[in-house]
Amino acid sequence: KRPLITWIMDDWPAALATENPSEFLRLDADLRSLFEISEARLSICEAMSAAYEERYGFAFEPFANGVNPEEWSKPTVREALPIRVRYAGALAPNMSYASVRDVAEAVDGLSREGLNISFEIKTISMWRDTAAGLTEGLNSASYIAESFARSEYRQWISDADIVVLAYNFDPGSIAYIRYSMAN
Repeated sequence: KRPLITWIMDDWPAALATENPSEFLRLDADLRSLFEISEARLSICEAMSAAYEERYGFAFEPFANGVNPEEWSKPTVREALPIRVRYAGALAPNMSYASVRDVAEAVDGLSREGLNISFEIKTISMWRDTAAGLTEGLNSASYIAESFARSEYRQWISDADIVVLAYNFDPGSIAYIRYSMAN
């Protein structure tokens, strides 16, 4: 008997409808009932709010991932090498894995051509273990799995020369993340 607020960030219902139609039919009714009793329905962006309102018949408010710019230092400007390319996030096959692998291969190719460049991938151990082959054979790519305090994480991102926001472009990934927004 408390207010319910639902917040959805990826279009897993559309992906599930394609990947597992029977499971989708079972969960779709539950999801619709949650939306119906929700005091508020949040999505990650305006495009998702519009699509979900049309799909489900309820108003959704966009509410993106919370980032307070005042907590972030200005990006570090440096002349020193190596060039630091950094990615932080999931390595799911239906979200970012293929694109992160493409970046890792490109960075490794530049490194083999003599450019002093490295690619650091910050992810949780579950994704590192799931995507263990991502850096296989690539000398300039590495994982960082240790936990950072929030301030250390923000500094790590700010100290990058290039920050990667990765999205896959295959049809399955697009169905899942087409309304997603990177943190």
